[in-house]
Amino acid sequence: MKKIGMVSVVVAASIFCCASLSVEAKGDAPASKASSPETKGVARGSCQEIIVNAKPEAVYNAILKMRDDSQDTVKELSRKANRCVLEEKFPGLPVVGDAKCVYEEVYTPFSRIEYSMVRSDRFKAFEGRWLIVPTEDGNSTRLSLSSYVDVDIPVPFAKQICKLQTSHGVKERLHEVKSTCEKNQLAQSKSRSVVQ
Repeated sequence: MKKIGMVSVVVAASIFCCASLSVEAKGDAPASKASSPETKGVARGSCQEIIVNAKPEAVYNAILKMRDDSQDTVKELSRKANRCVLEEKFPGLPVVGDAKCVYEEVYTPFSRIEYSMVRSDRFKAFEGRWLIVPTEDGNSTRLSLSSYVDVDIPVPFAKQICKLQTSHGVKERLHEVKSTCEKNQLAQSKSRSVVQ
């Protein structure tokens, strides 16, 4: 009975690992232009891209607002010019449990937000960046988010589980920004047409 149980666990874990790698590969495909200077150096972690029907300034401000609206989990520790140190709590992560991370964000208005870990009780690495690039017509934005998270936990398949969760989180955040921006854009269009 124990042998069958152990084989089941190994098979399930192998399937899970393959699934996480294929999900990550699919997510990385649109934004991984290795020769592009914007994505150079982002070889690890998850990177995904989405088109947002809003101008870069609106997208940039939506990302900052999303963070400001997370006051129950994100706390600003310090701010200087284009840099901010934040502490974020991550409750109930799979395998990890509760985690806390202090990281620094560096802002290049309307084009880029980069973040990197200062210290954490559970993560070995926590880094990434938002890239905000106007489309050729200037009316939309190509938004990409890359993120690399590594956990400091001696659990089998912890890295694969972490990659899968990171990929899911990246996708969720991109869609949240897109939804917020496009709702705001629609509301502004309606108010303009009412005024006219």
